[in-house]
Amino acid sequence: MSPIATSQTPTTAEIVRAALGELLYTQKDVARLLGVSARTVQRHPRLWGFQGPDDLAKLVRALWPRNAALARQLAEQVGLDLAAMGLAPKPAPPPPAPVAAPASPKPAEAKPEHAAAVLCAAADAMNVAPREAKPLITAIFKAVAAMDVDHHGLAKLLAQGEATTAPAQSKR
Repeated sequence: MSPIATSQTPTTAEIVRAALGELLYTQKDVARLLGVSARTVQRHPRLWGFQGPDDLAKLVRALWPRNAALARQLAEQVGLDLAAMGLAPKPAPPPPAPVAAPASPKPAEAKPEHAAAVLCAAADAMNVAPREAKPLITAIFKAVAAMDVDHHGLAKLLAQGEATTAPAQSKR
C-alpha cells in the first residue's frame, strides 16, 4: 500500500487506519504494540488507542520496514523526525562556507634603496651606466602602473620572451 493520496490532506486517523491495514494489525496487536490492554484500544476507536506522538512513533517504527512511504507520511503528519528516530538517514550537513583566500600581503613601501637596486639591475642588464638607464626604467614603471597589471606576472612573461613584438595598434 502506498501513502494515502487524496485531493485533500488525509487525517491522522485515516493514515493510522491505512498503517494498521498495511501491518494487518488487530486491536490485540495494537494493544501489544502500545503496551496497553485491548480494552484501552477499544475505548479509543478513532485512533485505535494511539494517544500521542510517543504512541504514534511506535506505529511508525513498526511500519517503517514494511512501508517506508506510509511511515514517512504518518511521521510528517504528527511532527515526528525520522532521522531523530534513527529510521532515515540524517540530512547531510551543509557544505562549509568557502574560505576566502588570504589577502595578499601588502607590498612593502618603496624606499630609495629599492629604486636604486632596480635601477642598478637594469643598468647592469643593459650594460649601461645607471644614469643612462634611469629614463627608460622610469618610463617602464609608469607604463606598468598605468596598465594596472600584476607586475610579477608581467616580469615572468618578459623573462620567458613572451613580449617580443609591439602591441597591436587599435584601429579608429
